Amino acid sequence: MHAKFSMIGRIGSEFKKRSIEKGGFISFSIAVERPYRNAEGKRPVDFFECKASGNCMQILENYAGKGDLIFVEGRQQVNKWVSDGQPKAMVVFNVHSVELLGKKKEHSIPDTPSSYSEEGIEDDKLSSYVPEDMDYQN
Repeated sequence: MHAKFSMIGRIGSEFKKRSIEKGGFISFSIAVERPYRNAEGKRPVDFFECKASGNCMQILENYAGKGDLIFVEGRQQVNKWVSDGQPKAMVVFNVHSVELLGKKKEHSIPDTPSSYSEEGIEDDKLSSYVPEDMDYQN
């Protein structure tokens, strides 16, 4: 059994390509607005770290970029490591399907292939990722 997620948000960072023994993947963040406004009338934004491989990675690399609106589905996992003697943990979202919803400024649906699903993706090829220099944008 595993937990699934789905979210709509804007790509919040440039794609960082990583290579591992079983292939490669990209890591990036998605900026998602909260469903309420703060005292200044603005919606707070949360940034979620994501990874995509295979065809999802190719769709994103070829047709999407920072600021574009996307819908993603997948599963989350907790990566744990030790840095400077301190235990660290981070939730990372493994993207199994992606749909492009609009470009950064145009807000229109692209004419290119815009979605792909990877049912039965092997999560273990992504699970050994430990961030090198994560820069949080909160």
